[in-house]
Amino acid sequence: MAAREYKDLIGDWIEENTDYPSVTTNTEDGKMGKILGYGMTRGLIEFNNAPENRDRQIQFINELDIYRTDCPDIPGTSGWFIPSVRELELLCSGESNGRPDWVPGMNKRIIESKLRDMGYGGFSFLYWSCLELDGEEALLYGFSEPGYYCNGKSFNREARFVFAF
Repeated sequence: MAAREYKDLIGDWIEENTDYPSVTTNTEDGKMGKILGYGMTRGLIEFNNAPENRDRQIQFINELDIYRTDCPDIPGTSGWFIPSVRELELLCSGESNGRPDWVPGMNKRIIESKLRDMGYGGFSFLYWSCLELDGEEALLYGFSEPGYYCNGKSFNREARFVFAF
């Protein structure tokens, strides 16, 4: 997330200044299991665009702007956004739907195989989600060891941009 200079809750700023969902979560509010990445990314963009936040930018939102220039949106999609933890989990593992052969990371292996066939690399170990826990820590999802992780917002990790059809 890397909002190094902003020690307050970004989610509070979003709630007070936009109509987008707050990016702040805890283990009881259920946000970790919801598909909210698009709306939360819109709130994070508003945060970065606000004049009062000029000196405390969210790094991966700036990277998203660069990515959108390098990889234009596909018509008819949502456009690129930072996924929620649940969206990262689905990208990595998919839904079991009671299948006996399902294992965490199943989707990751299939997608990586296709990416390699096209000449691209695989997934990184950890990716930022659009959720924060507090003023200091945000949530990530692990692709090498599927699961939720938290880390300091100033820690450098990658964001995996996605879009919806």
